[in-house]
Amino acid sequence: MSIIIILVVLCIGLAISLFLLKREIRCVREQLQECSTGVEKLIEVAFIDKDLTELAAEINRHQAYQRDIKSSILKKEKHLKESISNISHDLRTPLTSMTGYLQLLQKTCLTDEQKEYLEISISRGKYLQTLINDFYSISLLEDESKSPVLIEVNLDNILADTVLSFTEQFEEKGIIPNVRSLNTATYVMADEIMLRRIITNLTSNAIRYGIKKFEVEIVNTDMVEVRFQNLIEEGYRDELEIEKLFEKFYTADLSRSQSNSGLGLYIVKLLSEKMKGGVSASLEDNKLIVNLLLCRA
Repeated sequence: MSIIIILVVLCIGLAISLFLLKREIRCVREQLQECSTGVEKLIEVAFIDKDLTELAAEINRHQAYQRDIKSSILKKEKHLKESISNISHDLRTPLTSMTGYLQLLQKTCLTDEQKEYLEISISRGKYLQTLINDFYSISLLEDESKSPVLIEVNLDNILADTVLSFTEQFEEKGIIPNVRSLNTATYVMADEIMLRRIITNLTSNAIRYGIKKFEVEIVNTDMVEVRFQNLIEEGYRDELEIEKLFEKFYTADLSRSQSNSGLGLYIVKLLSEKMKGGVSASLEDNKLIVNLLLCRA
């Protein structure tokens, strides 16, 4: 009889131990789930078990190691962005001077061959200038500590003013621009400088790769939607990977023969998200459609 009682007591004790162990494992799992959301805390165990305690200690050591790695990566990224920003800033002034001197040379007596080489040099200089400005912009935009100044702005005026500033380029490419607004003025919450940069980049992209028509339309939705549409050549359409359009350095022109860095639309994405909006793109036959979302004022 006494043996049965002892066995029963042992079974009850074992059952209680298993229950407490399972409860503690659930508790550890919940703490790990909390840590995965970004909360920094040590894993604690209340149930006295050597193996479980060692497991919790090992998890804590691993998490501390991961935090150190993450901190180191963030510091290196910050240092790299600051370096890019500083280098870009330092290069802009001498490059502007160089381009200016080259343009002065255009006014001198040159042979046709010299004029051709000079035009190539000026063109490459301007491209390099654009590239440096883009890198400088990205280094600032990717800095999460810098926030845009959102104010109420008249979208119709900014849209028309920015698009029509490209009149000469449209005429050179034989593209007819058409900006359509709603019957009433549309106001959005935006950083005006950022908004103009977005419209400039999208318009420049349409001129570079578009043909015949370029249409911009404000659509009345919950947010303010600006729809940019342009016809593109069939060859460019076949090369275009629409899901990669807003990735850094992506360009469908694999040879980069059109001096496209692939940064313009990435900057559009960064700027729109900074202003709590967004951007997306789609293809309909030979028409590229870019939808820009902005917060209504």
